[in-house]
Amino acid sequence: MRRTGHRLRAVLSAGRLRPLQAEALDAVARELGGTACQVAPAWLPHRSPGVLLIPGPSSVAHLHGNIAAAAVALSESALCMLDAIGGG
Repeated sequence: MRRTGHRLRAVLSAGRLRPLQAEALDAVARELGGTACQVAPAWLPHRSPGVLLIPGPSSVAHLHGNIAAAAVALSESALCMLDAIGGG
């Protein structure tokens, strides 16, 4: 395999959120009427053009949540709040 300088890494895992991260995701989700699991994948592409989302639903309900995430529109204030927790 040729080295291209690209890395693959997990950017955000719901099981590894710090309390402030979880609170920010929950606050934005409440504002939008969604869930933190829908807000996170809607936010990640805003952090970097190199982000590739690879969802791995473990149930049909999780799949429906992933599909609903595609319709989440984040406001500038929501993006600022989320960028603050992501170091971006």
